[in-house]
Amino acid sequence: MSKILDFLSKLDVSYENGVSEREQIRPYIESMRSQFEELADRPDIIDTISEGFPPLLQIEKKEITYQGKTYYYDQQRKIHNRYYRFMPKYIAMCFTTQHVQSIVKMIPFFDGPIRVCSGRHDHEGECMGTDALVIDLSGMNSVQVFNLEKEQDNNYAIIDPGIQFIDLITQLNQNGVGIPHGTCHSVRVAGFSFGGGWGPWTRAKGMGCESLAGVTIVLGDGTVKELWDEKLLPKKANGEPVASMTDDDRKLLWALRGGGGMSYGIVTSLVYKTFQLPPYTTKFTVSWKNGKALEILEKWEEIISGDNPDLLGTNLKIMAKSGDDQSTGQGCYFYGYYQSSDVDQNAIRKVIGQWFHSDLTPDDVTFQDGLSADPGENGLNSNSFWGGLSAWDRVIDWKDNSNSPLQYSGLKSYEFIPPEVDDPAPRKITSKLVKAGHEGGGLGKAGREILIQSLQSDLLEQKGFDAGLACYITLGAISGSFYTEYNSEINKKKRGEYDGSAFPYKSSPYTIQYQVWWNQNGVNKQADQYVNKALDWLEWCRDLDFPQTYGAFISFKDASIPTAVYFQESYAKLKDIKRNYANDPLNRLSTRKTII
Repeated sequence: MSKILDFLSKLDVSYENGVSEREQIRPYIESMRSQFEELADRPDIIDTISEGFPPLLQIEKKEITYQGKTYYYDQQRKIHNRYYRFMPKYIAMCFTTQHVQSIVKMIPFFDGPIRVCSGRHDHEGECMGTDALVIDLSGMNSVQVFNLEKEQDNNYAIIDPGIQFIDLITQLNQNGVGIPHGTCHSVRVAGFSFGGGWGPWTRAKGMGCESLAGVTIVLGDGTVKELWDEKLLPKKANGEPVASMTDDDRKLLWALRGGGGMSYGIVTSLVYKTFQLPPYTTKFTVSWKNGKALEILEKWEEIISGDNPDLLGTNLKIMAKSGDDQSTGQGCYFYGYYQSSDVDQNAIRKVIGQWFHSDLTPDDVTFQDGLSADPGENGLNSNSFWGGLSAWDRVIDWKDNSNSPLQYSGLKSYEFIPPEVDDPAPRKITSKLVKAGHEGGGLGKAGREILIQSLQSDLLEQKGFDAGLACYITLGAISGSFYTEYNSEINKKKRGEYDGSAFPYKSSPYTIQYQVWWNQNGVNKQADQYVNKALDWLEWCRDLDFPQTYGAFISFKDASIPTAVYFQESYAKLKDIKRNYANDPLNRLSTRKTII
């Protein structure tokens, strides 16, 4: 025992002098690795050594119990994208900042890759890895809401990185406040925020990262820092004024706002500025089974660039077609998130009718809280498992595993915007963003034609669609009242260089996401034979000569796209911040698409 305690004491060596400090303890490294193996096999020793060391799952030890709850290796290693399968060496189940700090200090003595996960929604699976040490934050899932009724501008919530949106939104709404959250129920707030954070509030409140006011972060050497932006939240709930951030800390927080996850350290709590919820919010779906996609797209661009402040957020889904499809239209689904002063769906229907009239009259307009709206070819509202209102992923009916409608305690359906239930499935994603400045606030005529033409291909077969293959684009609106004000000349002059966020697409009207999904939960494998050709179609779309677009959205990660493309003009600054402030000289906190 004394030998193990002695080894752990060596982990307090600082990184002030960079790699040279590591060289000083190199004689301990090999023996420490064997002790690391021993620690993983002996949870009784870990408990004796320190309450701060997290319990470890591994292939040879497939379950652990912590504070009365049992965690299983085979469950924790699975990620949402079932295209990938991983067998990590260790999964460190972290429940406190001290747990994270302890395991980070062990990193120099571990040979394999390091991964960090909470929601497991990384489209390229970079939250997990075979032979990796995985730092699992999913057990950190609480939220504290500070709702100061007389000072609404100072309202905030302190949120753990591993809380699912389905739980977070419930608790926030019970307090009458919200954040710019995402659309999928099992996504966790950490990865969402660091990637930017698109959702149903984006037009009105900006990307989620714009409301990130502070964090607790464990840097690459185990140092714990608390960052709090006094410009967003000038005082805490107890009335204590927030001290001004140092320039270095402000740069680090700026990078965490949309500059990618894991690169700068491991965040163990997030401070979000909250807003008061409007009296009434709803989601609607406007559906065309065989819509005039080109004209619908043009109208949708007009809507998001126009004066429609009550349209909090929106996305447009357009289905791809097989090469031999002779129909003149295709499935189009306009999903909207709307606020109003009272529960009056007829008034909202009237607004929608003014948007789409004459030859663009939709087949159906529905108001839903997670009920399915089929985007396939088998008719509207047919409960297809590819149906739903999710902005980015296909979803299932708004039900839990008992097949009963999910309930939010004490809340009526119109008092909040709930996330969608999104089941795991294999998929492949890629993305582009629309350049600002084209006529109509979107792609322009030539750009719209390129986009719609890309959705019909000989690489896609109707038999594949019938078997459950889903190929489509989703367009997510960014432009709206928030970024109109943000990008104004007056506000540009007010902001310092590292105020705001690293999210580089504040002037883009919307994102374009190409998606291929198949074989939900392994139930229907008939689609597998069509997958390779569908993936070829997606790669062709990714490489398409499309001058009206640029960049890519890191939340829609495609590992074949260079990292610099994702972060655009923010990339050089992000690299400097990683080098200078992450305290990670050996770059152990990295994956294929982190900053360095």
